[in-house]
Amino acid sequence: AVWGGETLNGFYRGVLGIASRVVPWLRLSSRGIPVRASDNIEELRARGRDPLFLKEPLVGMVAGLVDIMDEARKAAPALEGRVLVLVGDKDEIVPPAAQTSFTAAIGTPSCALLRYPDGWHLLLQDLQREKVFADLLRWVDAPDAAPPGATPCRTAGS
Repeated sequence: AVWGGETLNGFYRGVLGIASRVVPWLRLSSRGIPVRASDNIEELRARGRDPLFLKEPLVGMVAGLVDIMDEARKAAPALEGRVLVLVGDKDEIVPPAAQTSFTAAIGTPSCALLRYPDGWHLLLQDLQREKVFADLLRWVDAPDAAPPGATPCRTAGS
């Protein structure tokens, strides 16, 4: 997740900053918010039934996650080695534009971006997960080649 830095709406950041100082213990819920994490409805239902799945994080936890995403964005130019970034174009949790702007900042020339037009936030659980897994295995098995359809990260945010 890399929705931080300049890509996070200033209003959201401001409200979160105030709330994390005033009511960090407040539980947040996504009930009533029309956002989906996947097209795999059975997986979403299973998560909803799982007592270990965090359904209502504290404001302080969300603020901490945003801080980590900010740090990840700052560290992008220093990344080395091979990097593969997977983005679901239907992601309603982290905007795809925030993800691709992050990839453009990655410093290593060995960075490839794969976009999935029918992919959501939970790419490895989505209905097209077999294609995602196949792409990952191709990338792992062929260290000198990017998976078919991948683009260089440095051109992704342009």
